[in-house]
Amino acid sequence: MTASAILKAARAVLAERGPEALSVSEVAHRAGVNRTTAYQHYRTREDLIGAVMAELSDEVSLLLIQDPSGGRLGEMVRFFVDHPEISRLWMFQTLHEIPMPHDEGWSRYVRELRRVTDSPRTQDGIDPEMLGHILTAAAHVWSLRVRALSENDEEVRAHTERFIRELTRLLLFGAMRPEEWPEMIASLDPSEGALASEGEGGA
Repeated sequence: MTASAILKAARAVLAERGPEALSVSEVAHRAGVNRTTAYQHYRTREDLIGAVMAELSDEVSLLLIQDPSGGRLGEMVRFFVDHPEISRLWMFQTLHEIPMPHDEGWSRYVRELRRVTDSPRTQDGIDPEMLGHILTAAAHVWSLRVRALSENDEEVRAHTERFIRELTRLLLFGAMRPEEWPEMIASLDPSEGALASEGEGGA
């Protein structure tokens, strides 16, 4: 129960102020536990960040396991766009090489990807773990990049739908056998949510 309260408080701090502001002592205060107790669970900020990331990974993987390749790809991208604090934390963890405890969420996601890549609906020789890294990294980076390209929430949504279509296209014609995924082909219709690309982009 105490560890759960600490993680809940840590997530609140991360959402409000970002990973740079996180400290075990502040999280302990927010959770209503003394610092000694908090340090018994998480000795360093890095331990706390790793635990938060593992918990988030577990939650996100549950969004994806019904159809981790095509049908849930857009849902994953939109989720991270709506929760950029998760992607900021992922970037912070990556840049600082912070290890995580055993990540059941990631293992679950890779298992489901393997189930899809082992089916006759995909190309031969697909590496499910690397495919998972490609898809999740793309979703995380986009959730941070899109706001630099957008002036308001409407543009965020429209740009994101364009991004999802092109990521779907890459997946469909790279890893999948397109004839086996008519619902993915139908999702490539650009008539909804698109912004004219004239004059857009950036370095």
